[in-house]
Amino acid sequence: MQTFAIAPAEIRALWLIGILILVVLVPVAVILGTVMSGAHGARFEVSPLSPANPEAFLAALEGIRSGSR
Repeated sequence: MQTFAIAPAEIRALWLIGILILVVLVPVAVILGTVMSGAHGARFEVSPLSPANPEAFLAALEGIRSGSR
């Protein structure tokens, strides 16, 4: 039975693969961090709707009903 040595990988090719991976992963990580930071810092305001103000309550209810059609 014969055995053959596996050809060693070229070191430059391995460095090139590592650099290409970093070139892709670093911007993706930066974009993901920016998106997460923006989502965490986002604010919105919700006005209270209650039966205590019947006109506003009925107008909002009518808007919900007409939007569902």
